[in-house]
This record gives sequence, structure tokens and C-alpha cells, in this order.
Amino acid sequence: MNITSTGAADAINATGGVEITNGVNTIEALGGGNAINTDNVKITNGVNTIEALGGGHAINANNGNGAISITGGHTEITDQGSGTNPYPPTMNGADTVVIVNGQIIFGKPVTPYDPYDGNKRRSNGGCDAGVGVFAIALLPLACGMKRKR
Repeated sequence: MNITSTGAADAINATGGVEITNGVNTIEALGGGNAINTDNVKITNGVNTIEALGGGHAINANNGNGAISITGGHTEITDQGSGTNPYPPTMNGADTVVIVNGQIIFGKPVTPYDPYDGNKRRSNGGCDAGVGVFAIALLPLACGMKRKR
């Protein structure tokens, strides 16, 4: 799935929630809108790229009152504004990798990583402190060198 918005429009704007499951998915807001704007977001598996390159949120879950869940797969979030809303998403699963603005915040990708090679869409597991950390910004500090191998 590829969805791109330009101008101030959201790439996905839905009531109730959005579920992204499997596949190679790219969702981009290039002109100031949100890439995903809904009540709740559930991402399960797949290779996912979610970008807000014009000032909106990459993921805006009900203006901070909704939930964001990422389980399995490889998800890259790029946001020139303020990241995801709310902080933090719930991230879990041994095969989950989440990268925000180029920094791994959960999991450890298999090297070399090729998003189109199904045999390499694995990680070596999320960090021990991946769930319940109060802010995404704290995850790299909480994980440190304690990543599972």
C-alpha cells in the first residue's frame, strides 16, 4: 500500500482507528498534514514507512488521547515535526524493529537489512525496557547495551 498526501491534507484520516497488517506499506504526508490521523493505530508485521515531512505528525492518535501499538515487522517513522502523538507507542514482540528519525528505539535489525527480502525481516528482539517507558526519547537510554542477542 502506498498513500501520499500533499498540501495540508492528511494521508490517512479515519474515524475509529487504522490497522496496518503485513506487506510493504508507505504512508507519507508531504505538505503539512499528518501521515496517519485517527483514534487508534495498530501496526502488525510488514515493512512500514510512515513519514510527515511538512510539519504534521507521522502518527496522530486522537490528538494524544488514542493508542498506538506496534508489534512485529520493521517500522520506520520520520517526522520533521514532533514525532508520534501520544508518546510512547506500545512496542513488543521478538521480531519488532521501530526506528524514529533514523534512530533505533526498539529491537535490533538483522544486518544487512533488506526490506524486500522476506528472510531478513527479523530482528534479534526488542530491548528489555521496550514497554512502559514514559517517552520515546528515553528508550535509547533505557535500552543502552541491554538489547537481547
